[in-house]
Amino acid sequence: MRITDLISKAFIGGDWSVGYREIGTNWYTIIPVKKGWIADPFLFEYKGEHYLFVEYVNGKKGEIAYFKFIDHKPVFQKVIISESYHLSYPCIFMHEGDVYMIPESADHHSIDLYKAEVFPDKWTKVCQLEKGIYFDTTFVSHHGKEYLFSYRPKKGSFELVLFSLDIVNHKIEQIGKIQYKENIGRPAGMLYEEDQKLIRPAQDCSRKYGENLLFYYVNGLDNGRLAENYKCIVSANETDSRYQRIHTYNRDSAYETVDFFKEKFHLFRPIKLTLKIIKQRL
Repeated sequence: MRITDLISKAFIGGDWSVGYREIGTNWYTIIPVKKGWIADPFLFEYKGEHYLFVEYVNGKKGEIAYFKFIDHKPVFQKVIISESYHLSYPCIFMHEGDVYMIPESADHHSIDLYKAEVFPDKWTKVCQLEKGIYFDTTFVSHHGKEYLFSYRPKKGSFELVLFSLDIVNHKIEQIGKIQYKENIGRPAGMLYEEDQKLIRPAQDCSRKYGENLLFYYVNGLDNGRLAENYKCIVSANETDSRYQRIHTYNRDSAYETVDFFKEKFHLFRPIKLTLKIIKQRL
């Protein structure tokens, strides 16, 4: 890593914003937030309505909140999941009529499964699926089987882990993995199909966190031989010139959403980063 990249990582912070657009249009509209900021947007359709779930930070830790689309605009509703530790990346999905969520809880050293008892407002933690520091766990259903992708640092490299998921019995089992020498495999949203090919959004964090979005073609889910092929890269600047980073992409039948980061210089950011790392390792 270059010296300029190290300095940037140490002293450049900022806030995230979420943008949305109707599919087929060109420009993302930034969602205004009165207090704090939002990131990690996940779209979800339920009984003909469109919802947007986000990481919401209005203090020191992240919580999970949601918006409901009213007259084609996302309107903030409320915080729905809050723990004593940081939560983000609200990966939400449906299985046999029930709605589940796996927010990122790396600060808690766990992958936890939540269930909507009353959608969208009341959620209950069902169980801990796995122990360890895993980032941005992402659900995918493919050819009648359920899987989870998750991401972790691994002795100077990075590892994308593929689990099989048994929702009924609340169990997961590792069945595959991909190693990266650079930090370019962290999940960045739900997988989707295009031209009968499975595509996985990922984060380009090779130089700094969430610098670009990467898209990969995914192969080998059916036979346990997980592999990826590079498709394309999307930068924040070419999407909206006001921003320098972009790290989550999701869509449903009507909308697309991304998050953007505007960089700011913070003199005491190295101290905050050090404390965060120490907390994660405790």
